Amino acid sequence: MAADLQSRAQALIRNTQAHLTQPRVRVLALLLGARRELSHDEIMAALPAQAPVDRVTVYRVLDWLAAQGLARRSVGADRVFRYGAVAASETRAPRAEFKCNQCGITRRVRASAAPKARLPRGFTPQYVETLIVGTCSDCAGAH
Repeated sequence: MAADLQSRAQALIRNTQAHLTQPRVRVLALLLGARRELSHDEIMAALPAQAPVDRVTVYRVLDWLAAQGLARRSVGADRVFRYGAVAASETRAPRAEFKCNQCGITRRVRASAAPKARLPRGFTPQYVETLIVGTCSDCAGAH
């Protein structure tokens, strides 16, 4: 499975016409295999110690992946950026996330439509993210 993720990451990076580097491949492969969005610290902890990548390089790779549309960057109520691989089908789709205000778990949920917003002149939106805050089923069942 890890080799498959590495191959997918390499192909996606090559499609950008950019230089293929091991840090880019390793971080994107990690995001492709993740079941949820990861913070910078979680990514650092998940990268193998035998081939370390320094913190600044990981920040730069994440910024590059987001700029290329290969990763999404979202910020939670805790003001921590989290990153996830972008599936080809979701590059322009509205994004929504549910966050439990009791346990803090977040889950990406299907958004049916982007909310309408009036932007100031000259502002150009790239995508819309919606944060829904409430109580997850586990916490609701605990009461």
